[in-house]
Amino acid sequence: MLYLELYDYDIERLLFVDSIKDIYGLLSRKLSFQKLIMLDIKCLGRDIELISIFLDEMISKTIDVISILDGLSIHTETFYLSRLEKTFFLNKVVKSQEEGKKKTYMPINQLNGTAKEKNKKIGAYCRVSSREQVQGYSIDNQKEKIQMYLELFDYEPEKLTFYVDEGKSASSLKRPAMQNMLKDIENDEIDEIIIYKLDRISRSVLDVYYLLNNLLSKDVNLVAILDNLDIKTANGRMVIGILAIFAQWERENTIERTNDGLLRMAREGKYPISTIPFGYKRDKDKYLYIYEKEAAAIRDMFLFAKSGYTFLEISRRIQEKHEYKLSDERVKNIIFNDSYFGEFYYKDFIFYEIVPAIVNKNDALEARKMSGKRNSVYGEGLNHFAFRYKVKCATCGEILICVPTYKREKHYYYYYCKKCKKRINQTKIVEHVLCDMIQILATRSKSQNLEKRMNKIKRLDKKIKQNVQDYIDDNIDNETYKVAMKQYNRQLKEAYAELSLVEIKNGLSWERLSNEERRKIVEETISYMTIDLDKKDIVEIEYEK
Repeated sequence: MLYLELYDYDIERLLFVDSIKDIYGLLSRKLSFQKLIMLDIKCLGRDIELISIFLDEMISKTIDVISILDGLSIHTETFYLSRLEKTFFLNKVVKSQEEGKKKTYMPINQLNGTAKEKNKKIGAYCRVSSREQVQGYSIDNQKEKIQMYLELFDYEPEKLTFYVDEGKSASSLKRPAMQNMLKDIENDEIDEIIIYKLDRISRSVLDVYYLLNNLLSKDVNLVAILDNLDIKTANGRMVIGILAIFAQWERENTIERTNDGLLRMAREGKYPISTIPFGYKRDKDKYLYIYEKEAAAIRDMFLFAKSGYTFLEISRRIQEKHEYKLSDERVKNIIFNDSYFGEFYYKDFIFYEIVPAIVNKNDALEARKMSGKRNSVYGEGLNHFAFRYKVKCATCGEILICVPTYKREKHYYYYYCKKCKKRINQTKIVEHVLCDMIQILATRSKSQNLEKRMNKIKRLDKKIKQNVQDYIDDNIDNETYKVAMKQYNRQLKEAYAELSLVEIKNGLSWERLSNEERRKIVEETISYMTIDLDKKDIVEIEYEK
């Protein structure tokens, strides 16, 4: 009962059962419960397939499963995490079967080891923020829970030190008591840390992950009571692995937020890159303006290129005339930089009002042509382009490339012919072909309508419920039950997959579809199309058979 008191369970609302079959009986009588607590995994029996099906049932009904002696738990509020935790349960069953009768039950007061707990130096960390103090979240309550845990698992530590941060935020590890504890860990004065809940350490995933890694490197264990976490167990190692993933996500998210800030600058007309291009200066508000002394050299570069000079020759002439020492590679980069005629390409968008034009676009393109080079600055394969690689130019037969642009808080997506230097907006293409695509999909989906798929799912649900009831009533044996459940679950998964595709094809407007769904519809219906870019009209289209 001390375990139940430690985790604040309502003892008056306990239901006691002896087997899996008893639990199915409770569920069949519509008795609901949120947690299933057992002494150890052996309480579920020895049939690993039956246990696997049973745990799937608990997960589907969001019933948490806890094995006290094994230190295992399944948190059903998170689907993928619960599936991973289920494997730990099944691995424990296999290991228990291998050990066979040699395995003896360990008393609960020896769960974390034997005499090792009697000589440990324990650090107990407690924290409460100013807001939590006002809400009555007390340090005394945390201390009481830690003392109960020590009593429950028969700790007799050589030394017990409480590290208490009162009125301190969890935004970082820079707290007096936390820093003292970290110093003691570094000096090998702590063997194990016990906290009431993992969020007492920090709200930052990076902080928690780095602290746990530091503890493992110093061979210091950490136990979070309410989270049922011990970092030296399988569950604990899994949590550290997950934290590593989230730590990486947090790092990448920081980079993404920085990129979002830079893109916001660009949308405001400010230059978002730290290095200022040759020919420009930047004012205190981060707006570019033309620096005329360098701009004169830029204009001569394009003039020399149009005249057929090599990049090395241009470099030498610029040094002679303007006294700027630029390498031939630097000259080449300037000639092939669209920013110099006012088109600034940044993070998959073209901005027209950030970099003032120093040269005329036609002159710049002519300079590139005369230097024998071709430019290919536009991005390919962008997710917003549903018809990518499907659109040809009627004049030259080239596949059109994808060019996103940004103007006045709006995105525009164009298919552009580099040879003819003409383009068409994706919206125009959608207007031409959307009705045809819908008609093709509607024709194909007559035999797989929504009602038919829904009825199939309902029939499978009914069969699953009947199979469970037959098992409870002893009308079928374990093997028959397991085979049937496997078959029904496989069929149910297939039915839901078919239903998802039917929903895409019936009733969802083009605007409500995701980029991936739009691309899927185009792939299913259109082989290719040829467009007259002068008339902005489709002259030929071939649909998928």
